[in-house]
Amino acid sequence: MLFKSNKYKDPSKIHYKEKFDILTESPAPGTTLDLVTVEQFKIGYRVIDTPGIPNMNQVSAHIKDYEDLTTVVQSKVMRSFSMNVRQGYSVWLGGLARVDILSGSDKYFTFFMPQDVTIHRTPFERAEEVYANRAGTLLRPTYNDKPNEVEFERHSVQLHCNDFEYSCYDVSIDGLGWFSIQGKGFVDMFINLPYGIKHHVRDKPMRPFFLKDKGGLDRYTGMTVGAKTKKN
Repeated sequence: MLFKSNKYKDPSKIHYKEKFDILTESPAPGTTLDLVTVEQFKIGYRVIDTPGIPNMNQVSAHIKDYEDLTTVVQSKVMRSFSMNVRQGYSVWLGGLARVDILSGSDKYFTFFMPQDVTIHRTPFERAEEVYANRAGTLLRPTYNDKPNEVEFERHSVQLHCNDFEYSCYDVSIDGLGWFSIQGKGFVDMFINLPYGIKHHVRDKPMRPFFLKDKGGLDRYTGMTVGAKTKKN
């Protein structure tokens, strides 16, 4: 029952402050069971939050463990992290996705990911070894308790950036986050995802000025994020 003590009350007449006490979520994190309307804004808008719709093409739909699932559901300000990358290197996004830089000029990638997803750069020839030995510890979260049984599909992406000062593209991974690409020139890469999970390329980045606003590229030399926390 969505409305407990107010179950006979018209939902449209319930003040938005009351709904903090009566709102019931579904078993899937971040989804509700009914429409939630927020009214009485002085600016004249009415906001309606609809129930969550399962999407089997996103990362969260493939994660089996509930605790791992909660780490990719955004509950805080999304973290950003920038690193320099060049051909012959791979970047693991937890045990959930991998980006292989095959060829092209050096680039700066800025990752916008949930706080508990580790980001780890490694030489391409060691990428599989790192996953086999460290999925679930250094690389977390994972899709299930047997990460070595997860099959990844390679997606080829070729892009050409025409500006060094600003990001030229975003590459988003459904249900996980995105990374922006900065650095003039060509880049050829693989996006490795389990079968069924989709990715998208945006030629209008959401935050093209991010590195410039943060003081330039020199501050970002690349490192593993989250690998030395107490949780690990």
